[in-house]
Amino acid sequence: MQQPDKLVLVVEDEESLQFLVSKQLSKLGLKAEFARDGEEAVRKFSSSQYSIVLLDIHLPKMSGLETAKAIRAQETANNQTAIPIIAITADPDRKQCFQAGMNDYLFKPVMIETLKKTLDRWMA
Repeated sequence: MQQPDKLVLVVEDEESLQFLVSKQLSKLGLKAEFARDGEEAVRKFSSSQYSIVLLDIHLPKMSGLETAKAIRAQETANNQTAIPIIAITADPDRKQCFQAGMNDYLFKPVMIETLKKTLDRWMA
């Protein structure tokens, strides 16, 4: 993959999962920034250029579903092209993710091969 100019926003509140995703993205040649909750994610999104967002559904302060809706609203208000938002969760209800404006869905824990395929599809 090796796309060092691509920046990934990872929204995850559990440190062990942040560490795992960080290692996986590094192996795939990608840089990552992290947000621990939905409010922080929306703030970071408004001030940086991300290629993709990996978003947990169950977050403190603002759920992943609310976060996805807020990001989509921001893109619309600013006339921005929608970037891919990928849910990363243990919750089996995919429908709610798509209704919130997410593009795809990964089940925790994400294996690096699955992550690579998904990122290749959405970052091409």
